Amino acid sequence: MKPLGLRPAVVAVLSLMVASRIIPVVALGNVPFFTAVSLGAIHPTDSSRCRNFLEFARVPQTIRNVWQSGHPFTVLHLYSTWECDSLLSVVPAAKLYDLKIWPTVFVHDLAWFERDMASLRQAVEKHGSDWLVGVSVGNEDLRKGTVAVDVLVKKIGEVRGLLREMGVGVAVGPQLLDPANRAVVDASDVLWTTVYPFHAGVAIEGAAVALQQSFSKIAALDPSKPIVIGETGWPTVGASFHGAIPSPQNQQTYYTQASCWLQGLQISSSWFEYEDEVWKGGSEAGFGIVVGTGGGSATGGGGSSNSWGYGGYGGYVKRAWERIGGGSVRAVKAARGVEDDPGRLRIDVSCPA
Repeated sequence: MKPLGLRPAVVAVLSLMVASRIIPVVALGNVPFFTAVSLGAIHPTDSSRCRNFLEFARVPQTIRNVWQSGHPFTVLHLYSTWECDSLLSVVPAAKLYDLKIWPTVFVHDLAWFERDMASLRQAVEKHGSDWLVGVSVGNEDLRKGTVAVDVLVKKIGEVRGLLREMGVGVAVGPQLLDPANRAVVDASDVLWTTVYPFHAGVAIEGAAVALQQSFSKIAALDPSKPIVIGETGWPTVGASFHGAIPSPQNQQTYYTQASCWLQGLQISSSWFEYEDEVWKGGSEAGFGIVVGTGGGSATGGGGSSNSWGYGGYGGYVKRAWERIGGGSVRAVKAARGVEDDPGRLRIDVSCPA
């Protein structure tokens, strides 16, 4: 597998229903190895409102506080540019804390697509493009059947055209291993795939293997194209799905095994997600790693206090990780002398050589 983004390119987001889903992506050239974390635009505990400007602006600092030895989170993955003014709200703080952004442009709603495109243009015109890693085009539309292949290929071209018009080198991409979607794969330079062993009902003992198998199947589509694991994760709350059981222990185990494997092969990835979106309920409310702008000692979906970390702002890893301890990935106390919160937890990844 060659390294990402040695030239302007188009990114494909691929999807296996067994463990993954695919999404089209426009990625910029010269994309280095990175570890991203995804962020929703809606407030995590109140679905009736957006995150406000200050809540968005605090996220980059929080992410930088959750530092992983070996490879920190360096990219923030957004699901829209326009929704809740998410892109324009977070870019200034992302630049301040040296974080890059990988946003999404929706395609199944034409009005939304145009708003996302306008927001992307505005953000680049106002803040330059040094913060932009890539752009996903659509969100699982091929899997859901909400957009035809020819329409998706056309929209990929429109996003690429916008970025090139503004002088931004670009890579674009899409979804699914269905042969009918081959045109989308061919239109892409990078294969961006989402892999969820949990949603496939895979027990934690086989989750990392399922991730690796999904990667191998996607890589076989076109060995010349780089791959990004665009979403992966494991919930801490909610109902079990076949052999997949949500728990803090299993989240920590999957994070350990997935992170070390991805890091070892220098495969870029995005962890779902930054913090629990409690309003979703069930296991979907428990995929978060940290508590940030939506902080507080709230109880997440499924009724478990393990769903949330310490109350307040500062980049807290879920409290349950501290109680578990041990393993190669663990929540560790911040070093002495950290005045804002000496007891803050950070993610520490120590992988076998």
